[in-house]
Amino acid sequence: MKLQIGDTVRYLNDVGGGKVQRIISNTMVEIIDDSGFEIPVLENELIRIEGANNSVDSEIELHKNPAKEIEIQEDTNIEIDGNNTPQFYLGFTVSKKKQNVFDMFLINDCNYITSFVLSKQQENASKIIEIGTLDSNTKLFISEISQEQIANISSFSIQFLLYKKTDFEIQKPIDTKYVVHGTKFYKSGVFTENDFFEENAYVINLLHEQFKNHIESIDKIDLSKEIFAKKQGERKRIFTTETAAKEVEKLKEIDLHIHEIVENEQGLDAAAKLDIQLKTFEKELSNSLKTNTEKIVFIHGVGNGVLKAKIRGILDRDYSHLFYQDASFQKYKFGATLVYLKKIKK
Repeated sequence: MKLQIGDTVRYLNDVGGGKVQRIISNTMVEIIDDSGFEIPVLENELIRIEGANNSVDSEIELHKNPAKEIEIQEDTNIEIDGNNTPQFYLGFTVSKKKQNVFDMFLINDCNYITSFVLSKQQENASKIIEIGTLDSNTKLFISEISQEQIANISSFSIQFLLYKKTDFEIQKPIDTKYVVHGTKFYKSGVFTENDFFEENAYVINLLHEQFKNHIESIDKIDLSKEIFAKKQGERKRIFTTETAAKEVEKLKEIDLHIHEIVENEQGLDAAAKLDIQLKTFEKELSNSLKTNTEKIVFIHGVGNGVLKAKIRGILDRDYSHLFYQDASFQKYKFGATLVYLKKIKK
């Protein structure tokens, strides 16, 4: 049975149903239920009750609400100026309906549409959770997940393929993994205020996880070299107080809040303040590239997101060889960007 847009369906193994409003793939469709929620569902988990041409496929009919009409838009993608850098997150919120259950979301925080495959690693085998498409600058409910299920999952793997419906710059496919630490779901301070949900949520930066895994693999290689050097009788590097201080200096922090840059901000309108902040950002970045600084944190605050978007737009346009990401969430929330200045590429 191949479903079509406009078909009335009900769930095969659950109560409820809705109407098909979008064909996501050969195996998945998006339905809108009686409450107006848009839900991606595997086609083999649905039964067609009535076709788009009003032909009834079974004796069961869903209650129709004539006040509800499905509006199918050709392009619902949201474009945010300067938000072309791929950023993807997993989000977990505490279920309001069930105890010891979390709602799991996939978040696309960039101007690219993405086709994705989300799978879980469990007992030395991988199993697909979801295959679908996620519009730009939006989030998608994936499924409910219980504490017991989390305890049995070792990691989530996600592959992304990025594109736009208009002219766009080709992006490399992204393959990333999040290693699950089940105890984190019960620690205080993990579920916090964030940019993506009205309630507190546990939000995981997937590209940060990808970068962290890359760094860990490099560390393992360096450790192997160190062990080999030790066996060969080479002199091990000795860290003194002076060298330790130099290591600390490799991280620089720049606060771009206007009151930290100018002594008197009276008479400055929003455009003038933004111009000063951006010039300070470019000056500090340029100066840092000439030194031994390896990482620099620009504190831009959360605000309305304009300064953050402008900064990342400049990085994408003029410094595409540099890798950047959200800085420490614990310290800055989503109010700072960390830029790697040495030997790091996207």
